[in-house]
Amino acid sequence: MKIYIPRGSHRTETQQAEWIRSTLEISDNFHSSNTPAFNDVNIDLDLIKDLKKTSNTLEYITPMWQEHVDRLMEVIENNPEKCLRDPLLQYAFNLSACGIYARQQIPYLEERYNKSELARLLKEGSFPGQLITDPNYESSETRINHLTHLTAFSSVNELELENFKICLEFGGGYGSMAHLIRQINPSYTHVIIDIPEMIVFQAYTLGRLFGPQTLNFVTPSNSSVQENLINFVSINHAQELGNFIATPNLFIATWSLSEANAVTNDLIQKQLAFYQAEHILFGYRRYKTPNPAQPNSKAITVPSNYSETFHGPCFYAIENEQYYQFLRRNS
Repeated sequence: MKIYIPRGSHRTETQQAEWIRSTLEISDNFHSSNTPAFNDVNIDLDLIKDLKKTSNTLEYITPMWQEHVDRLMEVIENNPEKCLRDPLLQYAFNLSACGIYARQQIPYLEERYNKSELARLLKEGSFPGQLITDPNYESSETRINHLTHLTAFSSVNELELENFKICLEFGGGYGSMAHLIRQINPSYTHVIIDIPEMIVFQAYTLGRLFGPQTLNFVTPSNSSVQENLINFVSINHAQELGNFIATPNLFIATWSLSEANAVTNDLIQKQLAFYQAEHILFGYRRYKTPNPAQPNSKAITVPSNYSETFHGPCFYAIENEQYYQFLRRNS
């Protein structure tokens, strides 16, 4: 298990080792009493092949993410249930910072939700390998982090997220944000844009939680976004998506667009102009010195028809490198 320790957190190797031990123990206890709602959902390797027929993954991702994807395929082909416990993939998909961020985020969230609602939103779904770091809420650092993003965004903009209808997410990770948003409003139409390998892995985890009937794959032969479902769109069909999706209420890119390459940034920001979403929730890391692994980690170039509602460091960012940028489309 790999962990990321923010600068200024001063965690010793002994403390890190204890955090890992505790996390694995909490996670195993959680899974011993919780099972996936749908155990018969499996990885569809044929779907990956079909999606890749018209997609050159290398064109859209950085070498860093190519390494992650190559490892994902190795693990998937042997035992997909081990994906979230594989050291490289766990590091790529999960926030794991010895609970440093969570210790600031939990009090923030407790001030904004009643106890039962917060417990409902933070509880992780059970699927193989999911890490649990908070035994009180049965939650992970990743999910706590995602709810913090959404809460900070809705608070700044004075919006009720449950009233939104369409959410478009660029880069879906292992499906955590989509899972959370569906808990906020089960009738959301959720669209994830990603590369084929990631799409199929997201469908595996979300299918285990909600069932295959809640998933829809948008392809050249099925160019329809289905309302109230979780829809998946391969990045190479992102341009076509603009022809058959209603205006999203929210476009989310939390540390995903900033980790994408220049080709993808140009496509999403300039060519597609964020699908003219009403609101944009963007998170990124501002490096003090250039990071060659993430050459496009920068703020969004604000389109002329958008206004910033917030742009600044995340309140929980110990090293002052994690930033939010929220945009609203001008009426």
